[in-house]
Amino acid sequence: MAGVWLNTGATALHKFVIAFSVGVELISNKLTLCTYSISIIVFSLAPALGALIGILLTEVSDNCNFQQKIDLPLQILQ
Repeated sequence: MAGVWLNTGATALHKFVIAFSVGVELISNKLTLCTYSISIIVFSLAPALGALIGILLTEVSDNCNFQQKIDLPLQILQ
């Protein structure tokens, strides 16, 4: 259980550092409010989309007879 919390904390810290860096870059480039908002929305939705793709690939690989064809995408995503 401690490993799960350690992984969660490490992921949150990593996301915080990246969010800070992206925020500084967006502010320093003096983007419009619309461009800034789109960038933040894409940044916040990317992890959820990646998790969804990973879950779908995992489910397809579990239900598929073509295990060799699906292993490569799973290994790339992991």
